[in-house]
Amino acid sequence: MSDEKKDGAPVPSNLVLYSGPSMPLRDWFAGMAVQGMLAHPKRYKPRQCASSNWHEAIAEEAFQLADAMLAERARGTK
Repeated sequence: MSDEKKDGAPVPSNLVLYSGPSMPLRDWFAGMAVQGMLAHPKRYKPRQCASSNWHEAIAEEAFQLADAMLAERARGTK
């Protein structure tokens, strides 16, 4: 593994970010968002949700968060 990311930021040599097949950054961000959502039961209560499509609502919001993170990343803000 290289000691630099594609954007030039150094990566610690002992850090393995992902060792499987590559995936779009948007999908990775959305996956991380879903993990956070499902781990936060006070905000997301899937079994108590009035909609039977709660999983679709969480997936949609996860991709909205991913898109926001990509937009912020593109602006180059820190």
